[in-house]
Amino acid sequence: MNEEMLFKGVYTLSLKEYRAFTLYHQRNQLRFYPVFIFLVFSVTVLFSGGHISDWAYFVPIGVGVAVAVSLLSYLSVIFRTHRVYKSNKIIQKDQTIELSERGLHLTSVNSTSWIEWTDVYKAVESKSQYLIYISKNQAVVVPKEKVDHIKLSAVLQTFMDAKKLRIS
Repeated sequence: MNEEMLFKGVYTLSLKEYRAFTLYHQRNQLRFYPVFIFLVFSVTVLFSGGHISDWAYFVPIGVGVAVAVSLLSYLSVIFRTHRVYKSNKIIQKDQTIELSERGLHLTSVNSTSWIEWTDVYKAVESKSQYLIYISKNQAVVVPKEKVDHIKLSAVLQTFMDAKKLRIS
C-alpha cells in the first residue's frame, strides 16, 4: 500500500479480552433472557390451572427459576468462550490493524484483509475495547489498553458514517 497510515495497532487478544467481547456481543440476550423465562413460567402457571390468588407464591418461584436459568446461560457463555478461544490459535497470535483514508488493513499470522470504510458494518466502543464489526456477528476486537485508543477513535469518527458509529 502506498498511502499514509493514520493509525496502526499491534496486539495479542487475551482470553479476558475475548470474553469481554463475547459478553458485550451477547449482552441483550443475557439481559432479556430472565424476563422471557419469567414470562414463560408465568403463562405456564396461569394456563395450567394456577389461580390469581396463588401469585404470591408463584412470583418468587418464577423469579428464582428465571435467575437460575439465566445464571446457567451466563456460565454457558463463559465456558463456550473459553473453549472457542483455546481452540482458535489464530486469535491468540499478534493482530495488526492499520487505518487509512481508504479503510482498514488487517493482518494476522495466516491472513491479510482489506476492508473499505463503506463495507464496515458498524464500530462500537465498550468500556475496555473497540469493536469494528465487519458483519452483524463478526468484529475486529481492539483492546483499548493495547493501542492508542484516542487516535483510533478519532480516525473512526473521521472516516465512518456517523450512523454506523457507537463511540463517545
